[in-house]
Amino acid sequence: MLELPLQGSALMLGIGKTTVQQWEQGVKKPGGTAKRLLDVIDRKDIAELS
Repeated sequence: MLELPLQGSALMLGIGKTTVQQWEQGVKKPGGTAKRLLDVIDRKDIAELS
């Protein structure tokens, strides 16, 4: 997952902190648009997306 604090990750993605926690704990997996965004962030520097 992202190398950002939970609150920053949730804010950046526009999702709830609980959802990010569930991803990090393996309870849920991101899908759709969130998965695509995370893939892009993984391949590129987060600063390039701002």
